[in-house]
Amino acid sequence: MLPRSHPLTGAADRVDRANEHLQALYAEARDFIKPETYRVVPMPYFRKAKDRTLTLREMRSRGIPLDGFGVRRLTRNRFAVRYLMYEDASCRFFWNTPPDERRWGIVVGEAIQNLRIALDYVACELTLETRRRLGKRAPKVRDDNIAFPILLTPHSTNGKTGKVTKGGEWKRVTRGQGAIAGVPRRVQAMLKKLQPFYRRKPPAAAEGHPLWLLRTLSNRDKHRAISVVSFAGEALQFKIRFLDPDAASKPPRIRDLWRREFGPLVDDTEVARLRFFHEVPFAQLAALGEVPMQVYHRFRVEVAFGEGTPVAGQLVLDVLNPVSHAVDSVIEAFKSVFR
Repeated sequence: MLPRSHPLTGAADRVDRANEHLQALYAEARDFIKPETYRVVPMPYFRKAKDRTLTLREMRSRGIPLDGFGVRRLTRNRFAVRYLMYEDASCRFFWNTPPDERRWGIVVGEAIQNLRIALDYVACELTLETRRRLGKRAPKVRDDNIAFPILLTPHSTNGKTGKVTKGGEWKRVTRGQGAIAGVPRRVQAMLKKLQPFYRRKPPAAAEGHPLWLLRTLSNRDKHRAISVVSFAGEALQFKIRFLDPDAASKPPRIRDLWRREFGPLVDDTEVARLRFFHEVPFAQLAALGEVPMQVYHRFRVEVAFGEGTPVAGQLVLDVLNPVSHAVDSVIEAFKSVFR
């Protein structure tokens, strides 16, 4: 915890504000899933008709009307009953009140920008501290050029010739009117050790660095809102209850139950698939509402990055928590620079 008088307090406040955005977003996502906001519809997708012969006692014990649809008397005590044979069902998800994912994306973007701004605050305070110490001897750098550099490589490449200049990109930000040209070489060396490219071989490994992800997401958010989607979490649970009165004495044969543990929640998403065998008399279908089962379910909504980002499909907190910690580490690394 920095004292309020410390020059980096503003940067720390920005990180705190970013975390507040994320906490509020996830609290809203948890509260969003309520019984009235969605429905899950069981849809049997393989069925066929078959006649079965039942006695008068069996007809009465199963509650099948003697004059019901699909019932034909064979003898005084024997009836032909047409059954609908169910094999397998798909449970599909539908929103009644869709989440405002566009607004959620804006909230995520605000958190990202607060983290990026916190780094620029650090660069600015380091430059101002240098000016306070050196006075007129401090490098003359325009204030609007000051920024915290985040580089994937220290080298530069000529776009026309393809020629690579070793260390060219790092020289660009540390000399002349570069982003950190206004700080001492010792501080520049500290900044270099925090870069995504530092001691990472192969260079592609730097692309997963939290600060590089922050730069990528921040640049995208400046031009277009970050895309996020709602995801079903690990609390996705299903219980199947069959409505046929005969199911208690002759339960359906369940072969397998597949549940979608994780994935985007959009209309008509398959969230469960049940492989089973069950039969229902035609005469009882009207009372059962055609579908001979009820599905009990429970969801937990998470928020994940959508398409168009390098972290598509990953949970927002799983990505931004390490980014927030990385920014905290930058602030911690430079606390001692200030007297």
